[in-house]
Amino acid sequence: MRPRSRWLKIVLMLIIVVMALMAVKVVYVSSNYKPQPFFEVPFRERIQSKTEDAVKISVAVLSAEESKQIFGVNLQKKTSNRSGSELRTKTQNPIG
Repeated sequence: MRPRSRWLKIVLMLIIVVMALMAVKVVYVSSNYKPQPFFEVPFRERIQSKTEDAVKISVAVLSAEESKQIFGVNLQKKTSNRSGSELRTKTQNPIG
């Protein structure tokens, strides 16, 4: 066996081992994720809305604990945008 093909086999084995470990981690993490239903998390009490003409927008910012309950991760560590928003229109015409 040539040295080059021996190193290639070692590298391929390491890649396979790393991929197997990553697959185990994904299965473990996903099996522990048990989100609460969206409507049961108390952030909805802080919703603020504004209506202008035929458009209503509602926004609430999630706390670290609330984002973990809903998404399984603390979004404050991942992103600066932790808000939930809803946009409703009362017209069929495009708004622009």
